[in-house]
Parts: sequence; C-alpha cells; structure tokens
Amino acid sequence: MSIYTRSDKFNFILQPYREILKLKNPNLLKKEIRLLAKNNGAYIRLFKLSGQRYEVVFSRDPGQLLGESIWHYFHKPNYLIFCEALPNEKHFILVIVIDNRVLLDAKLTKAQLLEELQSISEIEKEFMVQLIGNVPIALNKDANQFQLKSSQIAKLSRLQDSVIERLLVDEKLQLLPLEQAIKWEKIGDFRKLSAFIVFFLLVLIGAGYYFWDEDDANIKVQIVDPYQLYKKNLMTPAPNLEINNIMNVLIKLNTLPGWTVTKLNFTRTNGFYNVRSVGGKVNYFYEWARANHLTTKFNTNGLQVNLPMKLMPRPLPDKIYDAEHTVTILVDKLMSILPGKALQISTIKRQNHFQEINIKIIFNEISPDVVKLIALQLQDMPVTFESMTAAQKNGMLAGSISLKVLGK
Repeated sequence: MSIYTRSDKFNFILQPYREILKLKNPNLLKKEIRLLAKNNGAYIRLFKLSGQRYEVVFSRDPGQLLGESIWHYFHKPNYLIFCEALPNEKHFILVIVIDNRVLLDAKLTKAQLLEELQSISEIEKEFMVQLIGNVPIALNKDANQFQLKSSQIAKLSRLQDSVIERLLVDEKLQLLPLEQAIKWEKIGDFRKLSAFIVFFLLVLIGAGYYFWDEDDANIKVQIVDPYQLYKKNLMTPAPNLEINNIMNVLIKLNTLPGWTVTKLNFTRTNGFYNVRSVGGKVNYFYEWARANHLTTKFNTNGLQVNLPMKLMPRPLPDKIYDAEHTVTILVDKLMSILPGKALQISTIKRQNHFQEINIKIIFNEISPDVVKLIALQLQDMPVTFESMTAAQKNGMLAGSISLKVLGK
C-alpha cells in the first residue's frame, strides 16, 4: 500500500489490502476484521456486496481510496482501464476494474505498467478505457507501447487534463479508524427483537416501576467529560481540507467555457456557487454537473451549484493547546501571505474548561491558488472552519473566511 499526495496536499491511498468476507455472524465478522487489521492496517472501509458479503479494504494510513474514486468518477462501469501519466511522465497511475471491483490501483514505472497490462490481455471482456496524458498504450502495434485488442474496448477516450486533480473529496470513499468504520456500516445492528425479548423487557420495566423507591429518584450520579464539547468541535473535518475542496470545485467551474462563477457562500455543512452564462449552453452545463456529481438549480442570479460539505472527521484530539498562543502562530503565518489589516480577531469567549477565539480572514483580489495557500497554514491546527463567502471577478476573489480557534 502507498500514498499519492495530490497538488493540494490531499492524500489518496493506493494498493490497499482487500479481502472478501462473508456475513455468517455479525460478531464473527467483526472479529475477523479486527484480526486482519492487526497485520494490514487499522484504517478501513467496508463495501457491501451481494450474497451477504463485504469487501473490506485495509490501510496503515488514512486517506481516500484512489481506485474507487476514479471508478466512481466514470460512473462505475463494470470493466474499466484507467491510466494517467503523472507530471514527470516517468510514472503512471493505473486502475483496473473487473466485474464491478477494483482489481488494481497502483503508481507504476513504464516497465511495471506494461507488465500489468499484459496480465489482462487475455481477459475477453469489453472495457471502458480512459487514457490521460502521454501513456504507452495504443491500438496499433508499437514496440514501445502496449497494444489493446479492439475486442476488449467498449469505449476509448484520450484526455490531456488530469482526472486525479479533478477528483472531489468523497466521505463514502475515505478510510476510517477501525471501530468507526464498523459502526458506520452498522454490522449486526439488527433492530428486530423476538416477541419473547420484547415481553421480557416490558416485564422488567413494569417491575422496576412497581418497586421504585422515590427516595432513589433524588440520587443522581453523572460523570461528564469536561472537555467533551472541545473534543466534539475538533472532530469536525480539517479546515484546510474544507477550504481546499471549495477551491478545487471553483477551479473546475472556472475552466468551463461559456460560464463564470460570480459568488460562493459556504457554512460548515453545505454551500453553493452562483454561476452565470456568458454564452454557454445550459444543457452542456447540466451534463457537466451531473458527471461531476454536483446538483444545480435556477435562482435569481442564474444557476446555483450546490456542494455538501461532507469530509472525513478528524481523529479524537488528545491534547488541548493554548488558544492565544495558537492565534499568535496563525497570525504570523497568515500575515506573510496577506499583509496589512487582513485579520479580525474577536474577544475570548470562555466555555467552562476551554475558550474560543473567532478569527475572520479578509481578502481582496486574490486567486483561488492563494486561498489554497491560506488553507495550508491551517493544517494540523486546533481550528474549525465556520464559513466562507466571496465574490469573483475576472478569476480573482474578494471576501472572507471565518474560523474558530479552540484551546485552554
């Protein structure tokens, strides 16, 4: 297994360990998953298959599954060959899907790529073939290229622009910590109880009510973690990833011929872009949005493109930092990018055992790439994303980002 880090610092997982397990007994399945995780990694994802089976994917690192992300991007064809040349053109990303399952997703040299492709040359199935950049794959004989059989091709497309750079963050394809992944899939979460169990519970409840001592009602024991709210707030998605996701979609929208983004508005849970036609056809835009898994609707400003903020939550924090010290570090980092009066810092708001400080980053005439650079400064910091609003003109943004710093 390996990690591919995209230009926006988002991590994709390659070559994870995959295992097909059968649901004979929920507890037995959980036990098998926990045992496999010891040797293959404690970040996992479960995909339900037919016939009471699960495909379980294991990795030692968190991130989003690259093979499944590409498969979903092309609307999950039964058979897929995807190959993209990386910027240096010395390595390639190869994804092979057979019978609706990712068989291979790997970063390969040219020699390794040709060897892997040779292994599927005898499979008599029709593949969707997607080739991006200068890849050594052809339909005609060439000593330096792999020749695809025409009988293996259902559809072949050659593209120049990177697909990997355009992939959206998808919480359904992100690896989760072991127990969180099991809980997400609700293995063994059976809600039907037998009539006997229901009757027995009713009897217990009735007996408890009959023998209830009113004096006992006055005795209440409650153990509360004083930092519960602090932990809950910092288990939201990382703010740098949230802002990067917003900018990645904006950059994609900016490449659409005949359309321009005029405004964007986001909160912690969702947001939208206002898009106006400058000669573009609505039907083309709808097809593009559907292909990129985005929803659209008309409003008074033209078209509105909606983007839910669904990213993987951060791990449970094990430390509480000094909030004012964090603000000092953050100010130093941001002022190197946005000099002048670009920051508004609120007074401290105390929350029992921790405190909050609101920060607003104000910007004018900056590009989406500079916003991504701002996001990079927030990496691994005890900060939450609250909102972002901006207007765009000629590809430049003016607006603000609201953050919250938490600590002691």
